[in-house]
Amino acid sequence: MAGIDALIVTHRGGALLEHCLRALAAQHTAPRRTVVVVSSDVQVDVPPDIEVLRTPVPSDFAPSANMGLSALGDRPVVLLNDDTAPHPDFMTELEAAVDTPGIYQPRILLPDGRIDNTGHWLFWDGFNVARGRGTHTADLPERTGAFSGAAVCFTPEVLATVGLFDAAFGAYGEDLDLSLRAVRMGFPIRYVPKAIVTHELGAT
Repeated sequence: MAGIDALIVTHRGGALLEHCLRALAAQHTAPRRTVVVVSSDVQVDVPPDIEVLRTPVPSDFAPSANMGLSALGDRPVVLLNDDTAPHPDFMTELEAAVDTPGIYQPRILLPDGRIDNTGHWLFWDGFNVARGRGTHTADLPERTGAFSGAAVCFTPEVLATVGLFDAAFGAYGEDLDLSLRAVRMGFPIRYVPKAIVTHELGAT
């Protein structure tokens, strides 16, 4: 594999973004390319090897993420909220797991070590709920009904075939929509329990 790229969407910048970038810099396997999309007029200070894109006007998550995904896409790309901090083996474990076209869901933890989510369960009416939230149970089925937009890895085939987020969702619901479109087109959403990221859950 040619490695994995990283994309971070930030609206507030500041300490949240700095913490996320420090965690990426500490990876045992570094991202091949890291892009930060700034969805507001906030000023950001990033290392010189980090590429910064800005939305033309203040934007929600979905259109901002789309800008970054459009700039990448030659390799698998991990999309992160700026209120996440990948653990040091995060990229290594994702690289080991990505062996077929699809979507790969990391294990997302709360700051106290309990699970935020491992993707989402889906109900027949479209309602969805975070898998494992509030527990310490990492042993869950490999396939999940939907991914979490807080931290997710796409292979190039998914983005080329299924497309990007529906910008009309703005923020919230855009991950479920893309999940459903991907599954309907035959792409699995696979849980990678050893790829761990801590999420401040709503801090961004």
